[in-house]
Amino acid sequence: MALFFMACGEAHTPGVTLSGLKYQTRQHRALLDFLMVEGGWGCGHEGAILSAGMGALGMRTPVVDYDLKLTQARATELLANPQYIRVLTDALDGQDTVYLYGGKLYRETMVRMLMTVGFTGEVVELVGENRGCGDHFGSFADVLYDHSEEA
Repeated sequence: MALFFMACGEAHTPGVTLSGLKYQTRQHRALLDFLMVEGGWGCGHEGAILSAGMGALGMRTPVVDYDLKLTQARATELLANPQYIRVLTDALDGQDTVYLYGGKLYRETMVRMLMTVGFTGEVVELVGENRGCGDHFGSFADVLYDHSEEA
């Protein structure tokens, strides 16, 4: 099974909204569609989001409005506070692979969070240097498809 762990997004749905619906990007919509419609949850896969404002979030966690981008100082704060990484323990239950999607600082912070909670499985970064956003999203969509009920 796999955990899909991605960065939050800048465009937000206003008001208190579940994290799976809060961030208005195509990758967030694709992950939620995969989990709900394409059988991801039914197959045992899970999703989580690294929010600069609230730390690691499950897809069903209510999120209030905030305007904060991850900085190195904020990443250090998130890593120092167990409440910001606690959700990963539950999200990782039964998962042997974690796919990371987000910018460099977000991915580095995700890896450090995974180390903090003692994850020893495979970690796959879906975003790499010298690749464009369309390529990143294409890689993400391919992995989602490979883990879907249809594959």
